[in-house]
Amino acid sequence: MTIRTFIAEDEPLTLRSIRQSIEQTNEAYRVVGQATDGQSALKLIRETEPDVVFTDIRMPLVDGLGLVRQLKAEGCRSVFVLLSGYKEFEYAKEAITLGVEEYLIKPINPAQLESVLAQVQSKLDGARRVRQHDYLEHRRDEPLPAGLFDPGRSYWMVSVCVGAYRRNPLEPVLGADRLMDLDKWIASLSGDRLYWLLNGKCPNEKIVVWEADTAFPIAELADGLAAKIGRFAERDVPAALFYGTAPTDIAALPARIAALEQAMRERLVFGESVVAGIDRDAGPAAAERLPDEFGEDLRLLKTLAAKDKEQEIRLLFKKMLRASREHHLTQPLLLKLLRQVCQILIARSGLEIEPRDAAEDLIASSAGYEDLGRLLEAFSREVAHPASEIRALDKGSERILDDIQAYMDAHFHTELSIQGIAASFGFNYSYLCSLFKKYKHRTPNEYIIEKRIEKAKQLLRTTDLSIKAVASFVGYEDPYYFSRIFKTVAGVTPSGYRKAAEA
Repeated sequence: MTIRTFIAEDEPLTLRSIRQSIEQTNEAYRVVGQATDGQSALKLIRETEPDVVFTDIRMPLVDGLGLVRQLKAEGCRSVFVLLSGYKEFEYAKEAITLGVEEYLIKPINPAQLESVLAQVQSKLDGARRVRQHDYLEHRRDEPLPAGLFDPGRSYWMVSVCVGAYRRNPLEPVLGADRLMDLDKWIASLSGDRLYWLLNGKCPNEKIVVWEADTAFPIAELADGLAAKIGRFAERDVPAALFYGTAPTDIAALPARIAALEQAMRERLVFGESVVAGIDRDAGPAAAERLPDEFGEDLRLLKTLAAKDKEQEIRLLFKKMLRASREHHLTQPLLLKLLRQVCQILIARSGLEIEPRDAAEDLIASSAGYEDLGRLLEAFSREVAHPASEIRALDKGSERILDDIQAYMDAHFHTELSIQGIAASFGFNYSYLCSLFKKYKHRTPNEYIIEKRIEKAKQLLRTTDLSIKAVASFVGYEDPYYFSRIFKTVAGVTPSGYRKAAEA
């Protein structure tokens, strides 16, 4: 990274000496402008937009503190280093209030200069990484800001999904908690290479972007990452990793990330772990459409459901799920099959449940086919003969839902389980979600998220808590996921919301 540097010093000989000392001490610094008075410095700094400004305190027309004060008021993001003589040290207090973090005493000591240059470089690198992450996370569809990334660099990418893929980013899914330590695992694999960890389209999907080099084989890295995810797993939840088989430049990064996300949506095989390049075969050949045998099974299920043949229905479920596993059904195909199954089961009950939502809930709550079979049988039992209190629920539904809503209001900042809430109030999970949406115009999880974001907004407006602390306070241990949800709901990042509130 080249650090664009500006020097404001009213003594020409001193200015030349400072310039030579800076460029000889740290080769990352390149002087892009200089001035011998504050007024000229203001004009040139606005034009050159340097990363760092070295300015003498005492200068004609506009002094150093006035220069800093004016540029800060204009929103200048440069780092300022004040140059002063021993007798001017009393200005340090005001400099601190202006946000000046570095101070050099003239004549400049070489060791002190080297230390200051290293500190400024570290600060700029950190700020740049934050801006790079913000661009990749939230604004990658916008034009690339000039100078944000080093030219000529190329990048590797991996998309990671633990558990099933869920279309709605606001709904929970089994496996999301398995990604909590992903940053730590990536750091252990990356060495000194730069990387960015981004949120995917669903809560249990992440995108990893690395700076590429020939000594960094992406396939080995993806295998290593998959092994770490599996090793730290408390449950046998499968993980899918898709990666780009060739590095790409920064301009093509958004399109390449979109291709990874599309591969995850379309090629993830339910219940199976896979590590594959998106331009290569992902493993066992997956069916491209539902095999004909499932059409016969669905017709048989309709007949059995009409006759309430529960034992035969359970046996048919086992046959269908065994065939689904053998055919390596992708999640979209499995979802299509389960939607039709749920539609048949729901039709005999008269319950107001959306078949697609029920099918997605079954998949998202399952680690594999064993879980799915158990949950599907439970769902079939629950909707076969709705309990009388559920059939009559319309008469008192709003009151009961108000009680559930009050419970959510009191506990939204804790780790809530909608399935646990449903069980506590004696509801079928899918029916509760359907009924809650009917009367409250949102799903239970959407309501919890709404409460969390409302509280987060209040904390961002009224406290100086860090984004991480705010996230934890409202129930999110992963600050990146919190930022993603916040932006989805509020249309702006947490830091952007706080900045607008302070304006």
